[in-house]
Amino acid sequence: MPQNETHHLETMDSQGKNMLNPKADSTRKKAVFIDLDGTLWDREVVPASAWKAIEKARANGHLIFVNTGRRHVDIPKFLWDVNFDGYCLATGMQMFKGKELLCQSYIDPGKVKKMIAYLKSQDSGYGLEGNDWGFDDPKYAFRRMIFFAKEDRKDPSIRYPLSHIEPENYDELVKIIFDSDKPYDLEPVAKELGFDILQYKNRFNPSGGVGSFFRGELTDAHHNKAKAMKEMLEAMGVAGQYDIAAIGDSENDIPMLEAADYAICMGNGTPATKEKADYVTTSLDQDGLYNAFAWLGLFEPEKNTKENEQD
Repeated sequence: MPQNETHHLETMDSQGKNMLNPKADSTRKKAVFIDLDGTLWDREVVPASAWKAIEKARANGHLIFVNTGRRHVDIPKFLWDVNFDGYCLATGMQMFKGKELLCQSYIDPGKVKKMIAYLKSQDSGYGLEGNDWGFDDPKYAFRRMIFFAKEDRKDPSIRYPLSHIEPENYDELVKIIFDSDKPYDLEPVAKELGFDILQYKNRFNPSGGVGSFFRGELTDAHHNKAKAMKEMLEAMGVAGQYDIAAIGDSENDIPMLEAADYAICMGNGTPATKEKADYVTTSLDQDGLYNAFAWLGLFEPEKNTKENEQD
């Protein structure tokens, strides 16, 4: 987006009241939980207006958290350097207050092995992931290599052949990746074993829509982004002191939208996610996060005005 092009919404009237969201309680500070892919950034590029919104909101006393399915190793250094108030990672399996580890959970190894047996019966490629490493079968290892080559990026995770996995590694898993040339009915067995399914969008398809037709990840159904919000605020000792706002774009964000006091979907979000939102902001590349923060009333009234130019 050109530096001088903005899509900021004017939200405050002359009395400092929020015209877009008159029900927003300006006397209550907000704890804002933000998804990453499709919400904060696109391919790890954060719009300048999003950084500006985060800086202004934090200066006004609001708390800002990352709430993502990404693992510890998948968070680039620049995002750690921002030192957000907290990071909810791997769909709530690992949580940090700033850079301090608060809690860590793992998937039950028994149900992991049952899911592996099912994936094998479907001739599906798969990978088993811990916080910083992964073990991949040959099919998934090949797809992953293609993906990062097409993205011209280095794989941030340490990867090993599945044949090298040790028994103790099964006790430290946070996610299972599945990847198949053909779709299969994964939902019944996932529900039975206690997994949530996130099927990747087509743009994450490493073969450009030709080869990998059914690809995504399986996470522990007992841990999700909604539970992560609650546990994070409780661990910080501030539960009940802040209104909770959640901002996302895809189906795995729906639990946190449903649990939040204020639910916002990006303009580029999926139809199912938009249906769960109190407010649909503009797209990520059209100042979507900035406008979401404005709708929430996170800025000082005298600073929350329409801007015609962007520094």
